[in-house]
Amino acid sequence: MKPKILVILSVISYLNKKDYYLNRNTAGYLNNLSKFYELELCGLCFGEGSKEKNEHSWIKLNKKIKICEINKKNSIFILNKKIKNADCLYIFLPGPFGFLSYLLNKIYHKPYFLYVGSDLKDILYYHDYPLWYKFLVRLIEKNIIKKSRFAQVEGQALFEKYSKLNKNIFVNYPMFDFNVKDINKTKDPVLIPKSSTPFLDFKIPSSSTIVDAHLFPSTTSPQTLVKSRNSEQSQTKFNYKKLKILFVGIISRRKGVYNFVPLARKLKKKGIDFEINFLGKGSMDVPDNLKKNFNFLNIAKNKKEIIKIYRQHNLFVFPTNSEGFPRVLYEAMSQGLPIITTRVSGIPYVMKHKENCFLVDKDDVDGILEGVEKIMKDKQFRDRIIKNSLETVKPFLENNIVEQIKHYIDKLK
Repeated sequence: MKPKILVILSVISYLNKKDYYLNRNTAGYLNNLSKFYELELCGLCFGEGSKEKNEHSWIKLNKKIKICEINKKNSIFILNKKIKNADCLYIFLPGPFGFLSYLLNKIYHKPYFLYVGSDLKDILYYHDYPLWYKFLVRLIEKNIIKKSRFAQVEGQALFEKYSKLNKNIFVNYPMFDFNVKDINKTKDPVLIPKSSTPFLDFKIPSSSTIVDAHLFPSTTSPQTLVKSRNSEQSQTKFNYKKLKILFVGIISRRKGVYNFVPLARKLKKKGIDFEINFLGKGSMDVPDNLKKNFNFLNIAKNKKEIIKIYRQHNLFVFPTNSEGFPRVLYEAMSQGLPIITTRVSGIPYVMKHKENCFLVDKDDVDGILEGVEKIMKDKQFRDRIIKNSLETVKPFLENNIVEQIKHYIDKLK
């Protein structure tokens, strides 16, 4: 008989014609995990027709997965009942229902394990949670990590932080559906885009120790990174017709998207023909004189469309302020896009400055501009970081997160 695992998510699901959906990466992961375990998913559900439907790339959950809808009013009662009947808990953090489940489980002492996607304190800083909730999270953060049977974390920075509290911490393989077959083998993806209009319609904003070192691929060793002696000598002209910058992710302060407006001003001042395209939930305020340069893409329905979007751009800029390790960097690397991103959290453990990307500090718009000019003018430099990023991402594409976590779950039996 399959073990019963109660999954408490920090994401939003919704109902459509009696089918339940989650964001693309989480749904794909849980669908595969349900082949081995009896899963029941607890989460906040939005009904058919919700605007949330149009703001994410959704995948249907298979029928093997049971769904328990909860809301703010009934969450304590429902979670208490479900925890009582579960064999173990799989808590996704951060998220209010995850912390609530931990507190309720003090009654039943069921074994639980964690997925930690971001630094819990950083999440509190960048979200407008009530003060009582922030105090509660800070109070129980260490205990929820300490008492878990094991925890999978996003990125080496979270591993180093939380492994001090619990020896059974490991860096998980990426929870995403890209694989080796999806790698873009074009010699110079920067030169691909020919049209200034991407294939999707645009929306302009109105305004406003289980620890095992071998589980974490050593992707940045000197042996795998190609170096070029002459790449530091920049050419004098951009070798492209139009700069097409892509950002993928939630459009929020935590992701540093406010840096794009001052970046756009600087690009425009230099007379550069450019557009900045956003693929993800939300919008942002853009000055009238820059609106034609900012586009908010209709959400991609599946991996095929997402890959197509990546390949219609020539630069990936991700100025985030806080992460575990962002999956979108794996995706961008697999498509051969030159990357400019920030030295935060787990990013610099995998992304190496001027080897497989161009790294900048948080809110360093001048640094981003320098990276843009370096990548787009210097073909040798660009070729090097593209080649190195493909070498970096391959081990992650070849490994399976389901097999990884199954190894640890089975130890709970």
